[in-house]
Amino acid sequence: MKTKLTRKIEFALAKKVLDSRFRTEYGALEVPCGNWIGKGKENVDFATYAPSTQEITCYEIKVSKSDFNSNASLSFYGHRNYLVAPLFFS
Repeated sequence: MKTKLTRKIEFALAKKVLDSRFRTEYGALEVPCGNWIGKGKENVDFATYAPSTQEITCYEIKVSKSDFNSNASLSFYGHRNYLVAPLFFS
């Protein structure tokens, strides 16, 4: 189950992509990636695709120190990859 903070961060990422006046990229939440490269079931928390450059950017959301240290994978499969966290881990 996702925390309120996780949902807030997801909303902010999606808003960043969708609010662009001249959309240059498309975004999606919970993008399945692991199966097609043979690493089992893994999801990227948020990913964008820019058709003009054919670049995929992946965002992994971690809202606490325990979340970061958990067994949940860090799914970095894009051309650019970012770890998204609140200003202070709790």
